[in-house]
Amino acid sequence: MKHLLLALAGSITIGTHAQSSPRPYDMSPDWTATDINGDSHNLYALLDSGYTVIMDFVTTWCPPCIQYHQSHTLRNLYLAHGPGTAQNKVRVFMVECDPATDMDDLLGVGGQGTLNWVAGTPYPILDDAALAAQFNVTSYPTVLTICPSRMVSSISWPYGMAAMWAQAQVCGHHFADSPHDATLLGTFQDIPCRMIDEPLHTRLYNVGTAALTEVMVQALDAATDEVVSTTTWTGNLPMYTQADVYLPAWSPAPGEHAVRYRIVTPDDDPDNDVLPDAPFHQASPSSPTLDITVEIMTDDGGGQLGWRLGPVVGNGLVNVLPGALQNNTLYTYNLTLPASVCHKLDLYDTGGEGLQAPGYFAVKSNGQPFLTAEECALTSSGTIHFLRAYFQADPSMSVPHEDGPSLLVSPNPAADRLRIPGMVAGAKIEVFDATGRSILRARANEGTTELAVAHLAEGTYVLRVSGAGLLASTRFQVLH
Repeated sequence: MKHLLLALAGSITIGTHAQSSPRPYDMSPDWTATDINGDSHNLYALLDSGYTVIMDFVTTWCPPCIQYHQSHTLRNLYLAHGPGTAQNKVRVFMVECDPATDMDDLLGVGGQGTLNWVAGTPYPILDDAALAAQFNVTSYPTVLTICPSRMVSSISWPYGMAAMWAQAQVCGHHFADSPHDATLLGTFQDIPCRMIDEPLHTRLYNVGTAALTEVMVQALDAATDEVVSTTTWTGNLPMYTQADVYLPAWSPAPGEHAVRYRIVTPDDDPDNDVLPDAPFHQASPSSPTLDITVEIMTDDGGGQLGWRLGPVVGNGLVNVLPGALQNNTLYTYNLTLPASVCHKLDLYDTGGEGLQAPGYFAVKSNGQPFLTAEECALTSSGTIHFLRAYFQADPSMSVPHEDGPSLLVSPNPAADRLRIPGMVAGAKIEVFDATGRSILRARANEGTTELAVAHLAEGTYVLRVSGAGLLASTRFQVLH
């Protein structure tokens, strides 16, 4: 085969592209295209008619594309909910993305695969590589669900007509058919290491015909339904536009948690006011260097101890199984971590009693411990005792440097709160201590932002603001 292919996570990626691929909540560009039968179709005209449009980007030679096509998920969806049905809510398009592909390849006789894509496909087929370029699609299959509001609501491709129909029905709550209707879109991120004092983040979307000016948003601990953070967004948000919403930080104990966002302000559609639970990993302190040392002093049951370390997503770095460690012995492991990757560390004891004194463990950077048992979550599974921590290495924390023009903050010295004028909403605020460790992170509000510093020890700190068109820093003192 003449293509250079890289198989990743059940899809095929070909080449590279300078621009980003489609993301959920992006506004879709318009297109007009002619299918293999000579019929012309316009995306915005279909959306304006109330259709949800699903675009299946494929190549005829892509094995995952063939597998998904042969599942008949999209065919069954189209036959159940497409034109001519009682529902008549969905339009589906297959887009062949390889410019070298012709009609013979679509029929399975041209040498670019053997599947006859035309037979049994009731929805239009567009042999149009330019559409893939317009949407920056480089991975196949890519399945976009586009709502009548012209927003890409999903890039996932679940198997089974029922699952795909449920995904398409989300668009019903993203359609402006009443004056006052706000919804939340959440955020799409890899499983994160959430830092201490890092603000919570969701996205507000106006699906009402009148502009939004004030919306109260809450975050709940999904395990207890306790409200852990609240903010009131204010501004002017016209129909079908979005705004980032940052809530005060919720910093639970290190470990695995989930947050649930909801709109509290009453509106015309309460069914779209609550987001599904969003899981995250509350991180322990970060390493200010990429080079770390894991130090373990075993106890009388060293043979029952094991430990492992690796990225939350990806291959592990170290896996030391029980039986490899001796009793009452000091072990040191020197490792180099990739920057800004969320890592999971497990120290476990198959005997169930945990590491006993004088045994201990510590993870060190520059010879100083930044992670010990105190920063870990204690869990268990049957008779296995776990100490678990999530953390990352961030070398940008190694020096409390000052960038760009100086900020004017007040009061300085500060006791309880520090005021930072001239901020742009969403800018990143970060405070470094004298050792260069990032100890506080927040997001700015428009205008003057107040930062709580009462919990900081007395001393000198560096405040840095970046993003949203800003780059500035200053030193300030905390005196109680």
